[in-house]
Amino acid sequence: MANSGQGKCVLSINRAQAVAFRLAKHYLRSKAEYACEGNCGLEPGESHVAQTERVFRGSQIVQVVRAISGVQAQVASAVSLALRARIQSLWPQDVSHALWSTKDLVKTWCMRATLHYLPSEDLPLYIAGLGPGIALKEQRWMAKDGLDEGLLERMVGAVVEALSYGPLTRREIASRVVARIGEVARPWVEHSWGGVIKQACLRGLVCFGPDQGREVAFVRLDQWLSGSKGFMGLSDRKVRSDDRIWAAAKVFERYVSSYGPATVQDFAFWSGLPVKDAAEARCALGDKVLEVMVDGTPALMLEKDLELLVRLDDDGQNAGQNANVNLLGCFDPFLLGHRDKSQLVDEEQYKKVFRKAGWISPVILVDGKVAGTWEHIRAGKRLCVVLSPFDGALRVSGGICEMAVTMDMKDELKLMFEDEVNDIRRFFGFNQVEVIIRFQTVFGGYFVGRFAEIDSNVYIPRSSLGYERAVPNANTDPGMTSVLSLIILRIPSTSDGSNSLWTVLPSPSSNRITFDSSINAIHPPIA
Repeated sequence: MANSGQGKCVLSINRAQAVAFRLAKHYLRSKAEYACEGNCGLEPGESHVAQTERVFRGSQIVQVVRAISGVQAQVASAVSLALRARIQSLWPQDVSHALWSTKDLVKTWCMRATLHYLPSEDLPLYIAGLGPGIALKEQRWMAKDGLDEGLLERMVGAVVEALSYGPLTRREIASRVVARIGEVARPWVEHSWGGVIKQACLRGLVCFGPDQGREVAFVRLDQWLSGSKGFMGLSDRKVRSDDRIWAAAKVFERYVSSYGPATVQDFAFWSGLPVKDAAEARCALGDKVLEVMVDGTPALMLEKDLELLVRLDDDGQNAGQNANVNLLGCFDPFLLGHRDKSQLVDEEQYKKVFRKAGWISPVILVDGKVAGTWEHIRAGKRLCVVLSPFDGALRVSGGICEMAVTMDMKDELKLMFEDEVNDIRRFFGFNQVEVIIRFQTVFGGYFVGRFAEIDSNVYIPRSSLGYERAVPNANTDPGMTSVLSLIILRIPSTSDGSNSLWTVLPSPSSNRITFDSSINAIHPPIA
């Protein structure tokens, strides 16, 4: 087999095997077990927050965040959702506790110059390996807007000096820097995308501290992490900018372990480094990295991970096709590891996931492929989980409208959906949950042009996820569009749900159409 020059080619695999490996590495095939020290139960009269303070030490959180090479954190709740998908019985306050109380995690700008949570112990490695290259790209961007290097250095120094006396908000930092340098500094300090504060973070001098009211705050890194568990101080670590290539190679090694099989170009995309720097990092790893062929395309893996890849393939063949369902939050790390997204989402659905201004939607992941999007809505004492599968369609056969949904798979897959939804309910602290399913529905045959376009939802109780058939509300106007969003309510008429009605809402009471799954008929008949 020909060698592309990226490494020693040792194995040919298919896409499904590569995806199974990534899912396993991301704890999306099997969640990490919740671990805490001492008695994990609540003491009488003790809140869960107090219990977390008492016993939880964040060992599993750090383990998972390290295994997936950090979690993107533009939206704080997205970090908690990403970890919920990977750690059993996790609560949002567990993540906050690991970030602000035990300081096992640190929040800062890193990969792609975006906000991330990283293990505090690992931060020196990421700063040394990625910080210089990313900071240089940011400096070039600021230089185009007129900021010279000398003024930048003065402002970074002034930011660090201002934080010597404790945490400050962005505006408080700006006031102190302006007092020292002049009004020219204000827009660069108050810049919503980070400005000179981001530069200080990328150099390992500053990081985020706890919010002050509704404003974010910053702290000096050496003061914030001094004495925390496992932290030795950046100035004492070997992995500094003079050893940048070695540190970048160690980050590359972690990346390939999390996201392999992957290419040098993928690592450059994920990290934010120039391709030249990414290639240097790969070369520094030598024979630790091997080449595999994924459906004929060369990619890289760590030699030590080949055994897991083979074992996962054997397990899959022995057990048949193992279905896998995950509800991932926005900006989930699993979606960010590769430049080419075609392995994750079909081209026609791409913009529903990777949206404008860099926003990445929460997704329904089925066997490692994006099968739709989802969101959650707090409705009083009830949580609504809205699923929007991509491949909904109505087909017509013998006067019966039948919902054809590729996601409507085996019973075990439906149970996985139910488990995920129920865990999200638990995670947000609700006792009740409704599943709302939105279908973009295309009609054919004589139904074309007979249905109004309505913007509604599909309401299905959590215990009734077996959606198989539905019919839309009829509309006599032949000029209406043939594409609409349905709202369907499944009403169990017996305790076991064996005689259930699918009711399409909203509709005038005189024109309501229901489908009775037990007798396979539509009421009233459609002429």
